[in-house]
Amino acid sequence: GVGVGSGTGSGASGVDGKKKTDDTGGGTSEEDMQEYNSKLQEEFDYLTLWKKRCAFERTNPERLTSPQELAHRVRQAYKEMLCVLTLYPEAWHMWSMWEDTLPSSAGTSRGSSENRAIAVLQLGQGYIPDSTLLVQAHAQLVEIHASRAGVNKSDEGSNGGHAGSKPSDSLKVLEKYLERAPTSLGFCLYQRLVRRYKGVEAARAVFAKARRVLTQHGQGATGSSSGLEKQIAVGASAFPGV
Repeated sequence: GVGVGSGTGSGASGVDGKKKTDDTGGGTSEEDMQEYNSKLQEEFDYLTLWKKRCAFERTNPERLTSPQELAHRVRQAYKEMLCVLTLYPEAWHMWSMWEDTLPSSAGTSRGSSENRAIAVLQLGQGYIPDSTLLVQAHAQLVEIHASRAGVNKSDEGSNGGHAGSKPSDSLKVLEKYLERAPTSLGFCLYQRLVRRYKGVEAARAVFAKARRVLTQHGQGATGSSSGLEKQIAVGASAFPGV
């Protein structure tokens, strides 16, 4: 009986050895892929639980009568979620969108709510500087807020979604993003905005610049460390300015 057991174990070990490495000895094994998919599903389920928790808080389960207290409690739930999901762009985006829809009855003016929504996205970009989702949402809010204020595209304004800004200020948001993390998608989004506010010729110039920048960036990417690694070291327990 012991001999049969030992033989079976030896055979299984041989099969496992084949699964761990491919013929080249350096590829991804089936076991590695299964472990990766398992971890991915685990993280997705974890994110789903936090989303449910925040959605539950928005229903006012404690029947708070003060809109200010309810807003504070929901905001605290989002902050707690970001303490453990700091590098998840979706989590920052959810919090920002909730802030943007916050009614004035919650104790803040419409302008203050809009600024807070943008501040959340800016903070998120500090932790995830290469997130296209966060920068695109930021640019869209700048456009929407300026349109709400009735500011014409040709008017002079200030930066980032504050009073007096203009829709074309969204270009500055994407320009800063492309300086720190040039990507194909980032240039596509930027080119679309440039065509909207500056015309076709300016958009073509963006395309030419994108080819140069992305080519140079691709050549210098080998062996270089991402700026995100520096951001990971920053603690996520405090959220100044939000």
